[in-house]
Amino acid sequence: MAALFEAAGIEQVTESDIAIRQNFSDFEDWWDPWAAGGQGIAGAFIAALPPERIPPIKDIARRAYLAGGADGPRSFVAVARLAVGRKAG
Repeated sequence: MAALFEAAGIEQVTESDIAIRQNFSDFEDWWDPWAAGGQGIAGAFIAALPPERIPPIKDIARRAYLAGGADGPRSFVAVARLAVGRKAG
């Protein structure tokens, strides 16, 4: 990211990671934001699908969420890359 910023004329670029923990009460708590409103890239993908294609994807996602265990609380960490700099000049 720093190289892209510098190529655009941004100086004194620093990069860091931001970790965000998300806690979910169960699979539906995890799935609903994607299915209901197209939240994020995955949600936009799901929202663009014909309705008949969603149940098989939801089933696969459920199996991944459960990972062989019972439904219930899960906690996931998402990491994003942050770049900050100053406009040259």
